[in-house]
Amino acid sequence: SGIVGLHPGSRRGESLTWSKEKYAELADRLMDAGFSVLLFGGPLDKETNSFVLGKMKHKPIVVDTRGIREDLAIINICNCFVTNNHGPVHMAVALGVPTVGLYRPDEVFLWFPYRNAKSRVLCNSSICNKCLELDCHDVKCLTDPKVEEVYSSIFELVKKSNGS
Repeated sequence: SGIVGLHPGSRRGESLTWSKEKYAELADRLMDAGFSVLLFGGPLDKETNSFVLGKMKHKPIVVDTRGIREDLAIINICNCFVTNNHGPVHMAVALGVPTVGLYRPDEVFLWFPYRNAKSRVLCNSSICNKCLELDCHDVKCLTDPKVEEVYSSIFELVKKSNGS
C-alpha cells in the first residue's frame, strides 16, 4: 500500500496522452490493492478528470490546489507519481518521487532524460511515420503500455523506495 498520484491530463492533446479509460482502470486496480490514489489536474484538466472519475468504481482523492507550490507539496507525499509527457512528470522526478512517465516513442529520448532507479518511462517501442506529425490522431503507439505493465512498474518502484 501507499499513495499513488495520477495526472491523466495534458495540455498537449489526446494524441500525446495515455487513454483516460486506462487511467480509470489503473486507479481502480491500485485502490483494489490497498493504495490511496490522488487524482491531480489543473483548471484545464477538469473535463479529463470528470471522465476518469465517471469510469471508476472507486472514488480517489481529487487534488484541487491553488498553484504549483501546493502541487509540489502534495506530489512530494506520493510513493509514486504517474503521468504523461508534460510538466508534472519533471516536477515529480525533481522531488525524487518514484515516477512513471507515459510517452510516445518518439518523445522519450528528448523529453525523458532520467536514468535512475526511481524513474521509469513506458511506451510502445514501435514508431511509425505518423509520430513525426505534431498532432497524430492514429494513437496506436499509445495503446501500449497496458494497464498491467504500468501497475507492475508502480508496484516495483514503491517496493524499491520502501527498501523491501
